[in-house]
Amino acid sequence: MHAFKFKCLLILIGWFLNASAQPGFNYPARLATISTGAWYRSWTITIDNQRYQISEQAYPLQINSPVTDQLSLIFSTSYANAILSQNTREQLPGLADGKIAAFYQIIPHHLLLNLGGSVPYGKNQFNAEQMTVAEILYENVLNFRYNRFGEGFDVDLGLATAFQAGRHFTFGLGTAYLRKGEYKYFETSDSKYKPADEISFNLGIDFQRDSLLVRFDWLGKLYTKTYLEGQPFFQQGNQTEFAGYCEMQFFPFTLNLALKEVLKQANEFYEPVTNFFLQGENFINNSFFSKAILYYQTSPSLALSALFGFDHFGDSDLQLGNARIFSSGIGLKQKFSEKILTDLQIQYLNGSALKGEMMLSGWDIQLMFHLRI
Repeated sequence: MHAFKFKCLLILIGWFLNASAQPGFNYPARLATISTGAWYRSWTITIDNQRYQISEQAYPLQINSPVTDQLSLIFSTSYANAILSQNTREQLPGLADGKIAAFYQIIPHHLLLNLGGSVPYGKNQFNAEQMTVAEILYENVLNFRYNRFGEGFDVDLGLATAFQAGRHFTFGLGTAYLRKGEYKYFETSDSKYKPADEISFNLGIDFQRDSLLVRFDWLGKLYTKTYLEGQPFFQQGNQTEFAGYCEMQFFPFTLNLALKEVLKQANEFYEPVTNFFLQGENFINNSFFSKAILYYQTSPSLALSALFGFDHFGDSDLQLGNARIFSSGIGLKQKFSEKILTDLQIQYLNGSALKGEMMLSGWDIQLMFHLRI
């Protein structure tokens, strides 16, 4: 669970840049927001005339509590269970690490400081059966939400600023440093694994006029070396991301379009290693992601949606590559009161990997409840 990496900082930059909410679902400030529910993703994988299934169900919890007008605290965690079925049935259940972060507006709406850390009580040592499941969970093509439940003690520090230029343009800048904690990986070994630290830089530009919002983002990520027993043995390639987002409102419809291109430099190995010691790294292939969502506001308290997506993954030395994934589905947002909101999404997934040698099909279902107190 990586909610408190640079993604959190980008979300807060989005708040600074006045990212609009879905029509009819604006809420006044509350003491706290509690979000919980259930998420399920399942894949059927066919390769070399063999078929197996991998699925994961999770029950996330997030609490967002404004302490003052300038200070907010966020805590999140989850329970998850992954199941691999082929000739045998193998499971990987466990709690994910807790994540806590503080966001302080040094200058309201202009300068934001965030400090976060993990509470490493999640499962972080695997036996041979659980390792088999974990290897598949880490495939980016499959996009499982929780691929490693527990790690070491992580610390995240970030700073973001935003300022307006004219009536329609807003600019945002941010940087963050994530220090990854050391931990033991195998139940039967005392070897300590230290994932790479991350340094991130972000630039965002917004254009907003009437019912149109257009956003462009650039993100750069630099990685330190990965260590095993205090010795460097791997260097993950640096990463660059270009993203665009557009929201158009024409009542009762709202159309959201999102595109992202990820460029990854080559990895470097210092010692011969197996993937067992690399599961703690969040590898990304050269990739392209796209999604379109059309919302239909049937009433002030109900919105229906249609979802479409296409993702492409290039070659990779550590992940499934040469893959294409299509997604389509429906969604529903229901506001029962000013305090209770539900969000349901159901998607069908299909595609291929390894230049068509591996066929993929699956489902993604999410039901979330948001309570504002």
